[in-house]
Amino acid sequence: IKKNMSIKVVIKCSDMPEKIQLEAISQGIQAFYRNIPDNNEEPSDSFMRIAEEIKKEFDHKYKKAWHCIVGENFGCFVTHESKTFIFFEIANLSIALFKTARPES
Repeated sequence: IKKNMSIKVVIKCSDMPEKIQLEAISQGIQAFYRNIPDNNEEPSDSFMRIAEEIKKEFDHKYKKAWHCIVGENFGCFVTHESKTFIFFEIANLSIALFKTARPES
């Protein structure tokens, strides 16, 4: 994918407020463009860098513990805090971002 090419974003599932959804998508797009793999690199290395970048940004902005999964053609079903889940696609990548549910006391 060329860096100046427009890409399609599709939200598959989310319970996040719209403002946070837009932040997640914005972070995803930025990380996507910063981590486009070169010809000698395994795509999974790029996926890991994208996931790490998004996770760190959300840990910093919204406190821990966020989790981010990036890859091609996967589904997910996770336990998460209410209003902290989004599953979306950027170009051919799927991204799941969520904050872990706090243990019951």
